[in-house]
Amino acid sequence: MDCNHLNTTKKMVKIDYFGLTFSAKMDVCGDCKAYLWTNESKEKLNHWLTEQKRTNRDRFIVQASLSNTAKECLDEVSKDYPGIQTSALIRAMTLIFLHFMEKPDTAEMFEMVTGSEIYESFAKQEKHIVKIQFSPSGMMDLHSWSKILQMKIPKIVEEAVYRITSFHVESDPKLKAFWETQISPQISLVLKSVA
Repeated sequence: MDCNHLNTTKKMVKIDYFGLTFSAKMDVCGDCKAYLWTNESKEKLNHWLTEQKRTNRDRFIVQASLSNTAKECLDEVSKDYPGIQTSALIRAMTLIFLHFMEKPDTAEMFEMVTGSEIYESFAKQEKHIVKIQFSPSGMMDLHSWSKILQMKIPKIVEEAVYRITSFHVESDPKLKAFWETQISPQISLVLKSVA
């Protein structure tokens, strides 16, 4: 349904993010019920998120389960980025995974790797919990993608690690080239921006 949002009224709205409730007075369309975000309401949300990260840090931590094989692969990948903590590498992989999943041609490459023997080996191992702290904007992205992909947030992080590490150890020339020309440079870029 296309809506021009001509029938709006100011209302107090409550929006749930990660089990926390954001409240603000906003314009709401009477026809489609959409919340109409303004620069002021976005600023309030950003301020609220920053405050939540200070007071509710645990809400921005994702607990993912990774197999022994995946952890070994992560250790191997991290050799290319000396001094970077595993959690920073996992965050970078997650962001890059989501970035590439937005594009049909690269999303197809990420689907191709799921048929590999390496990828399949990740599911057959004992799993270990890893905790990864995300920024408020990172959690917002994960929250949105969780709805789009109909996957729980920890599963998105696991898939990001499994698929990207599969590219790293893959022997298929096309997939290996994708690692070298697309994924590895993106990981470097993301890690440099947070260092």
